[in-house]
Amino acid sequence: MATYFRKKCDGYRGCESERGVALITVLLLIVFMSSVALAITDDIRFAIRRTANIQMTQQARWYAIGAEELARQVIWRSWKVSPDRSTLNDPWARQAVNFPIDGGSIGGVITDGGNCFNLNSVVMADLDGRYAERETGLVQYRNLLEALGLDSDAAASLAAALLDWVDTDSVPAPRGAEDFVYAVMEPPYRTGDTLLAEPSELRSIAGYTESVYRLIRPFVCAHSGPELSVINVNTLREVDAPLLVMLTGRELRLDEAVRTIARRPFSGFRSIDDFFQDASFAGLALDQEVLSQFGLRTQFYNLEAQVQYYDAVSSLSSTIEVDHGGRVRTLARRYGAFE
Repeated sequence: MATYFRKKCDGYRGCESERGVALITVLLLIVFMSSVALAITDDIRFAIRRTANIQMTQQARWYAIGAEELARQVIWRSWKVSPDRSTLNDPWARQAVNFPIDGGSIGGVITDGGNCFNLNSVVMADLDGRYAERETGLVQYRNLLEALGLDSDAAASLAAALLDWVDTDSVPAPRGAEDFVYAVMEPPYRTGDTLLAEPSELRSIAGYTESVYRLIRPFVCAHSGPELSVINVNTLREVDAPLLVMLTGRELRLDEAVRTIARRPFSGFRSIDDFFQDASFAGLALDQEVLSQFGLRTQFYNLEAQVQYYDAVSSLSSTIEVDHGGRVRTLARRYGAFE
């Protein structure tokens, strides 16, 4: 045994060296296992936090959907009381509301979603379903752009670029922009050749800089069809005066349009004839197509809702339609920050 010990340990220092190696090995294993345990603990902690965040976000979205359903009910009740007229005295048109909930709040505001220029109305569909230029829509768009302060050349170029983006053909309009303009961009792309689904698509069209987009965004929309916009004169605000200039062109100055809205009766106009009795329209000649774009009833509504639920925030923007029969439906729903 003594001989074996001497061979194995080669003296006291040999045994001490082996014991030191074993100790270092054990310590390394402990460090490694501790790191693994810490990593597993962190993964579990982050997984729990991630799951909680997902649950909060989902709950916030459901609250936002609940706000949309409440908006639909308010709109329907307003229609039931007055099917033929919509005014700023209706329940849906009241100021923004805020409801407290456990862990946060739900806020929302409903606005008239039809008082805008329908960007898709610069075209009309032919019998084959192809989109071609509509002169009335183009003229009204140029009127709006000029009423917002753009010069006539810039307005004409922007209107032509929009037309070329939406129409079906590949022939550029004067001052317009077809595929060859976008093909040399980085990255290259092509025109849509169909109706816009969102006003934000304007950002892809030549000439629509961020400043131009921000200027016109409050006054434009993209309906599902190319119909001309119908403006509800009972829900116009003074800031919406450019929309009246849009329909009447240079026949009505912007300051006169502002005064016309300011003089509206508190309960709104009872008829379109009452509206045209305003002094601003004396001697104004409008064709029948344009006259049909003045209305008293709101068809499209916009809802902007925001939910704060603990650490989660959910923003919802919905477009809601109510038809002549009182049927209410959601046309579009978007999550994320408002434009």
